[in-house]
Amino acid sequence: MKTRKGNGLCFLCSSKYDHLYDVIGSDKIQYRIVECRDCKLRTIDPIPPQDYIKSLYDNDSTGFNHVMGEVMSSHFLTALKKKIIIDPLFRWIKSEINFDKNYKLLDIGCATGWITSITREHGFDPTGLEANADLAGIAETKYNINVINGFLEELTINEKYDVITMFHVLEHLFSPINELTRIREHLSIRDGVLMVVVPNGYSLGVSLFKELYNWNIPNHISFFSPRSLKYILHRSGFRNVHIRHVISPPILWYSMRNYFISNGGFNYINFILNNAVLSNAICTPISLVAKWLNRGEVIAAIAKH
Repeated sequence: MKTRKGNGLCFLCSSKYDHLYDVIGSDKIQYRIVECRDCKLRTIDPIPPQDYIKSLYDNDSTGFNHVMGEVMSSHFLTALKKKIIIDPLFRWIKSEINFDKNYKLLDIGCATGWITSITREHGFDPTGLEANADLAGIAETKYNINVINGFLEELTINEKYDVITMFHVLEHLFSPINELTRIREHLSIRDGVLMVVVPNGYSLGVSLFKELYNWNIPNHISFFSPRSLKYILHRSGFRNVHIRHVISPPILWYSMRNYFISNGGFNYINFILNNAVLSNAICTPISLVAKWLNRGEVIAAIAKH
């Protein structure tokens, strides 16, 4: 595999990097996590080639894992996530635009379509974009969503949307500035809004678990701070960028599992961490504290065309 070896300079602002951690990826390759001294963007080094990154989303097991995640999650946890995380984000979008029902919305990386389907309750007319054919099929059959199976570059320039959302997509992209610039071309000029949701590379969980944090490498390439997320959106031509911190108990959950597994673990700890309800009961209060400290596990940004 030919990788894109770092030259010691941030691809976002061209400042020098510092080496933070060594992490073994899910592909059994060792990567470095490096941090820009200026904009504070964190990335993996080396960065795999674009074809390799795309191949990760052609893996048939991806669709299976998403389905199992939905099946194993309790109805209570799903409803709670919708109420305290997803619904407030869409209300935030609507507060930033002169909202009219049936605004066209494109959800990039829609996966099984659960979040995309919620947009209908908020008055949007959604379309999904999903590279994995299995996930796209689930979104179409389970939630009756119109899904474009492919990557962003396969959209025609004439396809315009009032709102574009990216839930946990930007951190996966090989060339995020190029992709964001292309996304901007698909926003309608009249008050078009982009929402980006990404893991926070400077969260409380990162400080606690360091190299044992749930970095999800090599699927995740970039780890944004509020500062670097604002910077990349401005570089891509967006304006009026606003940031909010969002709770994410599952990221803490996976990080705790990594910690206990690496330290031998205990049977009762493993039992708790493998129980979704118990794990969320433990991790949700910690995640709420992190949000209040502006160190949330996830950050969301809204930006205008």
